[in-house]
Amino acid sequence: MYRDWKVYIEDIIAAVEKIERYTHRQNQELFLSNEEKQDAVIRNLEIIGEAAGHQIFFGGFFVMS
Repeated sequence: MYRDWKVYIEDIIAAVEKIERYTHRQNQELFLSNEEKQDAVIRNLEIIGEAAGHQIFFGGFFVMS
């Protein structure tokens, strides 16, 4: 059973929004000095990659990234 493609898009959007929140008003120095923020951003990049890498069923055919 394949998940609806919209669910994958929603996962990607949610992860991007989290990354934006975690990095808002952060310069490189502040970001690199906070290991927890780095871990959170990396995890959300992983989520984006996982969601983007799935086979997606569009009504009669599959799209593979």
